[in-house]
Amino acid sequence: MKWIAGASAAVVLAAAASVAVIALGQSGSPSAQNASATATPTPIPTVVPPTTGPSAPAAAVEDAFEDLVSSVLDVTTTVNAGDIDVVLDSLKAVAAPIYLSGVEAERMELEDQGWTRSGQATVDGVETLEYDASKTPATATIRACIDSSDVVIHDAAGDVVTGGSPRAWKIFAIEQVDGAWKIIGQTFADDPAC
Repeated sequence: MKWIAGASAAVVLAAAASVAVIALGQSGSPSAQNASATATPTPIPTVVPPTTGPSAPAAAVEDAFEDLVSSVLDVTTTVNAGDIDVVLDSLKAVAAPIYLSGVEAERMELEDQGWTRSGQATVDGVETLEYDASKTPATATIRACIDSSDVVIHDAAGDVVTGGSPRAWKIFAIEQVDGAWKIIGQTFADDPAC
């Protein structure tokens, strides 16, 4: 069980780093980063889970999940470290506690390192790996190509921190509760290039 917790933590940290890289892509200058840190915070919307019927075809699941991942990325990549409680509250309807723990760990790592990020990650395609509507709740494993090429991370000195590939497959485990999809886990593909 310890390896599962360790793997989950690694996935969360990797996701956080990816989100950080994505969010920093909008601005390449430290002065722009500092200006955004002092600007009036943008209200964080509550993310509403997409819905599909219990016997929806895989294509409908993919569309719903692409909307779900996009809305989660919108919230997690554009918020300041001090807003973590607001971010977590806004994601409760669409993500399980283990996923939320990963988001929180990512924010804490950025804050501890004195790093900032700008930019926005986008979803560039979703594929269904498994879909089982016969289970209660219905479950699916889906991989999404996350494009973080517009995300830039700056260290405490304002220097750009380079990361891995700007596009990577992330694998999401989701389940459907009361007609709405919820992220219950995330990992990376063996070959992340997409």
